[in-house]
Amino acid sequence: MSPAKALREKRVPQVLRGIPGPPGPAGPAGEKGDTGSQGTAGSRGTAGNQGAKGDTGSQGIGGKHGAKGETGSQGVGGPRGQTGMKGPEGAIGPAGRATNFGDLVKQVAYVDRSIEHIYNEMGTHITRMTQLQKDLDALRETVRQLATRAKNSAVA
Repeated sequence: MSPAKALREKRVPQVLRGIPGPPGPAGPAGEKGDTGSQGTAGSRGTAGNQGAKGDTGSQGIGGKHGAKGETGSQGVGGPRGQTGMKGPEGAIGPAGRATNFGDLVKQVAYVDRSIEHIYNEMGTHITRMTQLQKDLDALRETVRQLATRAKNSAVA
């Protein structure tokens, strides 16, 4: 009988086969395979304790002034002043009509005193304005130094 024919006769149909036996021994280990790709990152750990509170910083520069408020109501008028003397006993004012040369001299002296008072008041105001201007210049310089210092610390 030919080997192919013997093999055909030896075969049993699948339906008539028996219960399979126990598995055989394991074969030899195969070659080591390639390393796999990197896995995904794990979840983040718990946060640490918060550090101690730092020192308080220096105070910043002041903000702009607010808008000007509404004008208040006008107050009540003050008491009326004393009435001066009239007639020849009254003082000769600059607007009075000089009837003789003596009255004219008094009027000119009165105007001269008035001008002198005006110059004295102007001198006082000019002195005060000069002092205020010096104070303002010093303040402006201080503010510029603070702005420069703040700008430099912000950049660093």
